[in-house]
Amino acid sequence: MKYLTINEILAICKDVSASDRIRSFDPEVILYIKEAGWLIGTTLSQVLNLPLYGIKTSRIGNNTKQRFENFFGYLPWQFSHLLRVIEMKLPIHKTLSKRDIIIDRNFLQLKFDTRILLVDDAIDSGVSFSSVVSFLRGKGYKNILSFVITTTSDKPIYSADISYLKEIITFPWSIGSPEYKKYKEYIKNNV
Repeated sequence: MKYLTINEILAICKDVSASDRIRSFDPEVILYIKEAGWLIGTTLSQVLNLPLYGIKTSRIGNNTKQRFENFFGYLPWQFSHLLRVIEMKLPIHKTLSKRDIIIDRNFLQLKFDTRILLVDDAIDSGVSFSSVVSFLRGKGYKNILSFVITTTSDKPIYSADISYLKEIITFPWSIGSPEYKKYKEYIKNNV
């Protein structure tokens, strides 16, 4: 499997929300990593009837990717997928480990013992996820359960508590994916 549809992601989220791991943790809030974790966080928030918060990380190199965004939109998704496979083989993810973190101020007013379900689409190197978890722990939050749709590398520096798949996936929010335009419409209709 190299590409997931919006409906497949919704089904995965519903499946995970009913898992013993989620039920026993009994989360009180959903925290999604922006932007790619939005659909996952929103779906889990609705299914579990929990408040939703967002957190943003950014790294050096994201601006370079954004410059090529329009170009990638004209390419078949398989080409974009191949570029992601190549990107994952480069050491850049682990060497550019500095991340800036921006979080919703309302989140920081939650009690420190709040059970947080932290979600995103993928863990590649694990640097972003590790940065977010370190940030949360540094603020005093200790009850964190992490979920991603997929883990793409064999040895990430942070491993999610729940990883549904173990392969590189093209998501609907990926530039050039077959459902990219549909996903943009989905956001407009659901925000």
